[in-house]
Amino acid sequence: MAFLNFDANSVPEPSFDPLPAADFLVWITESDIPTDSDGNQKVAVTMEVIEPQQYAGRKLWDSFTLENQQNPKWAETGRQLLATMCRAIGIMSPRETEELHGIPFHVRVEVDTWRDGSLHNKVVARWSTS
Repeated sequence: MAFLNFDANSVPEPSFDPLPAADFLVWITESDIPTDSDGNQKVAVTMEVIEPQQYAGRKLWDSFTLENQQNPKWAETGRQLLATMCRAIGIMSPRETEELHGIPFHVRVEVDTWRDGSLHNKVVARWSTS
């Protein structure tokens, strides 16, 4: 048997509450382009907060519709939002989503209330660090 000298009380419990409405410095750590059963496609990204320090390491999620058979307007809007993120990162013609990883940029986050009353973060703006 291995001896373990650990007290879980000394480690703060992680928060799953939404981040407050504010501006954050982030970078993308994960990305994917899932396709649903109807052939609709989106770019999904996971961002990690860099600053402010008190929220460093917290995650934010965002997605951008690329194709939507039922509502082409969603794809148009999704592509416009993806373009704002590409401009913020400084990669104008990525061939792979991984090219967008690890480059700091700013986001403005709001807290959104869903129909079920739960609170979630929503990224409403993206801009470069320069």
